[in-house]
Amino acid sequence: MCYTTYMLEKVLYWAAGFVDADGSLYVWTRPGYSYMRALRDRYYSPVVTGTNTDPGPVQLLHRLFGGQLRLNKRSAKHLKKWPNAKDYWEWKVIGTDAIAAAHWLEPMLVRKGEQARLIQSWPMMKSGPSPQGNDAVYARQQELYEQLCSLNHRGRD
Repeated sequence: MCYTTYMLEKVLYWAAGFVDADGSLYVWTRPGYSYMRALRDRYYSPVVTGTNTDPGPVQLLHRLFGGQLRLNKRSAKHLKKWPNAKDYWEWKVIGTDAIAAAHWLEPMLVRKGEQARLIQSWPMMKSGPSPQGNDAVYARQQELYEQLCSLNHRGRD
């Protein structure tokens, strides 16, 4: 194994541990979206995130996987209720980038491996003048969304 492969493996183990502890794998959804000329009740897209008050870890995730990086400021209302709360950094990948991140992280995830496997199986809508099979793809996306919601709510009841 060459040095760079060894280092990449170590960084991926770190990233998986970070996402296991301070990240999420879920499906973003919003209502009433027209996709590929077919009106759908909802639009679904897989997401992988990581958050921290220290920008360093989320910046490393951003360098590894791309996506979005932003600082979330705590509101005055939030600070009034929780005066010690800090602003936090959020890294996020959506869609095909989330599928790729789930692929690289899944073998090393301890707590969220099942979510990563579901995101890896995410079907993409077909494009073109008359996309065939999108109804089945949409149905599968709804099914995966419900499975991920169920997994992400374990331990909260």
